[in-house]
Formats: sequence, C-alpha cells, structure tokens
Amino acid sequence: MRAGFGLIGLLLALLIVAWLAKTELAPRPVAPQAGGATASAPQDSSINTPAQGAAALDQFKQKLNQALQTRPVNTPSSPSAR
Repeated sequence: MRAGFGLIGLLLALLIVAWLAKTELAPRPVAPQAGGATASAPQDSSINTPAQGAAALDQFKQKLNQALQTRPVNTPSSPSAR
C-alpha cells in the first residue's frame, strides 16, 4: 500500500514537471503588427548586414595589425647568446 502511494506520488510529480517544462519551453506567441500585412517590417538595428560585417572585419584586421606591430619581439639576437 505504501509503495503504491509512493509510485502514484512519483508519477504525479513527473506529470507536473513535464507540464511545467512544456509550458516554459513553448515558443511565445507573436503579437500582430499594427497596420496589418501591408505595412513593411521595421528594421532592427541589431541585425547585421553584409556591409556591416565587412566593415567590422576590416576594423578587426586593422586593430590586429596595429597590435602586432607595437608588440615587442623577444627573440635573441644570436643563437649563442644563451
């Protein structure tokens, strides 16, 4: 009898956890945009365009070249300097 109640409690807890996981992991509904389907979608500034990506890559390369040029080189002047 005690094992039966334990099993029922375990199954009930499993169902509750499964229901909570389903509701939390479900995609949120998207609110319809004002103006209907004829309105154009607003541009999101966080979306990168190919031009922005190329500019960021060029900037990264410039900064990397500057850092490599200003970095001191720790190589010995001759192999017998040890």
